[in-house]
Amino acid sequence: MGSRLLGKVALVTGGARGIGKEIALALIAESALVFITDIDGEGAKATAALIHAESGYAHDVVDEAQWRAVMASVIERAGRIDILVNNAGVAVGHGPNDVENVTLETWTQIVNVNGYGTLLGCRHALAAMKEADGGTIVNIASIVSINATPTLAPYGFSKAGVAQLTKSVAQLGEPHGVRCNSVHPGIIRTAMIEEIGAYHLRTRDGSSGLASAQSQGRPVRFQTPRDVAMGVLFLASDEARGVTGAQLFVDGGTTSLG
Repeated sequence: MGSRLLGKVALVTGGARGIGKEIALALIAESALVFITDIDGEGAKATAALIHAESGYAHDVVDEAQWRAVMASVIERAGRIDILVNNAGVAVGHGPNDVENVTLETWTQIVNVNGYGTLLGCRHALAAMKEADGGTIVNIASIVSINATPTLAPYGFSKAGVAQLTKSVAQLGEPHGVRCNSVHPGIIRTAMIEEIGAYHLRTRDGSSGLASAQSQGRPVRFQTPRDVAMGVLFLASDEARGVTGAQLFVDGGTTSLG
C-alpha cells in the first residue's frame, strides 16, 4: 500500500468496470478515500465492496440533481473532496455513427453523457474545491479528440469538447489552487472496445481499422486500463502540482508516432 494520496478524498465516475474500476483501484492503492459512482448502481457498489472503497452510488452524470446529491453525500461523509475523475462516458449508439448516417438521438446521447456529464462534474467539484482552497480534476478524453475516426463522429466531437472544457476549468481554478487536466487513452482493451466492434474502427476503404493496420505490418498499440490509471494517478497526486490545463496521451505513441 502506497501513501501518495494519503488523506485525500476522491470521487470516480463510471467506476463499475473497465478504466474507471482500474482508476479506483490505483487511487485506493495509494491510500485515498475513494467514492465510486456509475449509472450501473449495483456495479458501482460491487466495485466499492471489492476494493474496500468508501461507497458506491447509482449516478446518472447528466442529471444535475444527482450531482448535487452525490457531492453533498461525499462532503458530508468525508468533509471535502480533493480529487474528481470524470471517467463516465459512452462511445456508440445503435447503427452507423458517421456524419452521413448518425441519428440525432444517438448524437445527443453521446454528447450529453461525455460533454454535459463532464461539465456538471467540473462545475460541482470546482465549487467545492474553491471553497476548500484546492483540489484536482482529471477528465477522461480520448485520442479520437484529435485523430479523426469517421464512424465515431459524435464520440470524437464530445471528447474534443472535453479537452477544451478542461482548459477552461484549469483557467478558472488556477487562482484557487484547483488543477484540471485531461487524459487521452488510445485503444484500450475494455468492454467498451468490444461494444464498439470492428465496424466503428473502419478505415476510409471500408476495412477494419485494426485488421487493416495489422495486415500492413503497422503496430496496433493496445494499452491497458492500468496504463490509463497510472496517468490519472500522477495527475491526481501532488507530484503534478505544477501541471494544469494539460493533455496526457496514454496511447503507446499512436498519436505522436503514427
